[in-house]
Amino acid sequence: MLLVKCLDPERRDIYAFRQIPLGIAYLASTLKDFCNLEVFDMLVDENLLEKIQLEKPDIIGLSVFSVDFIFVEQLIKAIKEVSSNSLIIAGGAHATVAPAQVLVAGADIVIRGEGENAFLAIVDSFSQGMMVLEEIPGISYLEKGILHNQCLYVEDIDELPMPGIEFFDWEKYDQYPILTSRGCPFGCKFCASKTIWGQRVRFHSANRVLIEIDKAVNSYGLKNIVFIDDTFTLNHERLIEICDHLIEKEYNITWSVNSRVDTINEKVACKMSEAGCRVVSFGVETGSDKIQDSTGKKLKREQIVAAVNACKKAGIRVKTGWMVGLPGNYEEQMKSLDLMLEIDPDEISIHHFVPMPGTAYWDFPEKYGISFDERTLLVKENHRRSRSSTVTDCGRSQFGIVYKV
Repeated sequence: MLLVKCLDPERRDIYAFRQIPLGIAYLASTLKDFCNLEVFDMLVDENLLEKIQLEKPDIIGLSVFSVDFIFVEQLIKAIKEVSSNSLIIAGGAHATVAPAQVLVAGADIVIRGEGENAFLAIVDSFSQGMMVLEEIPGISYLEKGILHNQCLYVEDIDELPMPGIEFFDWEKYDQYPILTSRGCPFGCKFCASKTIWGQRVRFHSANRVLIEIDKAVNSYGLKNIVFIDDTFTLNHERLIEICDHLIEKEYNITWSVNSRVDTINEKVACKMSEAGCRVVSFGVETGSDKIQDSTGKKLKREQIVAAVNACKKAGIRVKTGWMVGLPGNYEEQMKSLDLMLEIDPDEISIHHFVPMPGTAYWDFPEKYGISFDERTLLVKENHRRSRSSTVTDCGRSQFGIVYKV
């Protein structure tokens, strides 16, 4: 089996950091005892088609983001030409939000949502020589039309094995990512998190998080960790427990997180700083309360100011992400500049607002005064060439310009 993190090679230059793809890593750890497998990350690895043509894997798993879908369409066709008997399974953000489109592109099976248990069931069925697709949860497939089996999410994510970091070549990466929760409780209209992870947040226990940190430090000798949760600071009790342990263990590591301004205060920021947190990234998006409400993010100006000041006081570097072009008039849009000057963050990342599949703005554009051709939008988005410190398929828009101040 070959698990592939897909990426249009022409988009490599937009990534400010190279980070192990955790989705592939989780699948690798789940499947490693049931088949022979390799991983391939198109961000850092070369010659995928040559590898497939030579090895002809029985199963090829493709992890697909929306911004790479136009490229992946052509990739699937090319894979079928060099290894026609390989079973192609697609997962990831775009497969979850647009399964029919991915099936039409040539994937044999699409896995929606989290893929560990579904992929394991597919491998088990394949090894027995009988694919009973209707019994596998969370998949879509072609059978006299397109059929979608119900998604089942893992209730206790501590039951999942830790990601298979050992499958990757560490010399090719800059950062060690850890995901300590799945999902987001908020309802931003530009975000597809709930479409991908379900309607509620599931947390790893503090103990599970600490075991993974200990492995990163003692098994790999790593000193810098990036927590890539949508909002790491949601659960303060768990957060304080993690921080206290890091302080007690004296790992002497540094770490960074994504946060929301309404989930942090001076007490929490001071504890995080004491435990080694050096960077907090806030998705501010806009300085207009009116646009904040219309997007569903619903942050208030005073909350933004208070959170940034709390982090600065604690000695934590503050990154802020903003969007240009959200629905709203010019006067409201310009309030972002006033707020940027007021809070004076260490780094400002300005992103183009682009509706993405799985979001309210994509699904109901006319409701928000937006008009676009879906395929044309994906093609144009796929060929942007700006740099960004944040590239995600379910958060703010995909590409931006980073300013350090």
